[in-house]
Amino acid sequence: MSYQSEAELEKQLVKQLESQGYSKVKIRTEEELIKNFRDKLNKYNEKKLEGVPLTDKEFERVMRKVEGESIFESAKILRDKWSLKGDDGLEVYIEFFNSKSWCKNIFEVTT
Repeated sequence: MSYQSEAELEKQLVKQLESQGYSKVKIRTEEELIKNFRDKLNKYNEKKLEGVPLTDKEFERVMRKVEGESIFESAKILRDKWSLKGDDGLEVYIEFFNSKSWCKNIFEVTT
């Protein structure tokens, strides 16, 4: 019986995910992870935000909402629409992902 190394297993998994439409991204630091999250959040909510990306202060409010929560609470937040009060005083309901039409989500994989 032969064994597959963890590195080879990971390589094959990433290849399989890419073949299923996942984009491969390089994320090496927490800063890169947060930037990627912000970029995807803006892209996913582009119509609701009328093409205007979240300001630094708006994004800070989003991060305060999701940071420091238990895994369970974070999962609940990420599944729901969330009301964000914009810097202009208007409220917009943003989504982190679409749980009903999952194929409309942005899928990525990183190693």
